[in-house]
Amino acid sequence: MASTLAYGLNDIYKNQIKQLLEDLKTDDSDVITTSYPLIYTSPQIINPKLATPFVSVNPLRPNVVTYGHYENLDKDKTIQKTVSKYVFYKIVDKWLYDDLKDLLAFVKIVDGKPQLIRNMNDFRPESISNESVEGIEKRIAYMEHILLNKKLVKHILKKIVKDNNIHWYHLNKHSDLIKKTFYKYIKSKLTEAIDNYNKQ
Repeated sequence: MASTLAYGLNDIYKNQIKQLLEDLKTDDSDVITTSYPLIYTSPQIINPKLATPFVSVNPLRPNVVTYGHYENLDKDKTIQKTVSKYVFYKIVDKWLYDDLKDLLAFVKIVDGKPQLIRNMNDFRPESISNESVEGIEKRIAYMEHILLNKKLVKHILKKIVKDNNIHWYHLNKHSDLIKKTFYKYIKSKLTEAIDNYNKQ
């Protein structure tokens, strides 16, 4: 695909150069002499999994098209931080209220304060459906306190990107996969914590 794009854009450039030459002609002469430096370049080997192609048009000169490849955006720390922050707030502000709500059953409210359940027999997701908004918010805040943070989210997203060959900037298209992965991970960590508590 990258080579087809390059050939197509090379044709566009050739046509643009011809047009520029036509524009440079004067009324007195039909022929102009122009010399171009010869530039020898080695072919660029581009891994489509690691590079992102781009095409841009200058609005001030719409007949000038620029194309190329961004280097691996998946290694860009700013992109990783932005996506991790986006997913973190999706989890705590939305998904824990619906798709991941069952995880809140790991937290119980005792005397108005949240705490982790001590036994898996106390894990009853159906009990969350009758919980008040205040109770849900307390449980979510407790989950943030003991486990959920942006660093953890980034760690899990890195694994999702690697295991599923997904670009960081495409993660927003894989919400279901992200929800399933976080549900499984959080449930396993909290179950492990409860098991370790009971072994003491």
